[in-house]
Amino acid sequence: MRLIQDPEQGFIFVVEEQGTGQIVGVASISAVQAVRAAGAYGVLQELWISRDFRNSDCGRRLLEAVDSEARRSDAAGR
Repeated sequence: MRLIQDPEQGFIFVVEEQGTGQIVGVASISAVQAVRAAGAYGVLQELWISRDFRNSDCGRRLLEAVDSEARRSDAAGR
């Protein structure tokens, strides 16, 4: 819940199948503070794709969305 309620903690992306609403993928990223990074950086804590969708491009698209959000968050100073 902390990742959902506080963007400073990180973020979660959930992928649903259109039409059914079935959850087919999840990625959770935690923000971690480190001296060597001079601030926060993201750690991919969890990546899950439903077995039925592992041969689709769902995983690639999910990781691209994670990368885009991480870059946007960094540019926003979070």
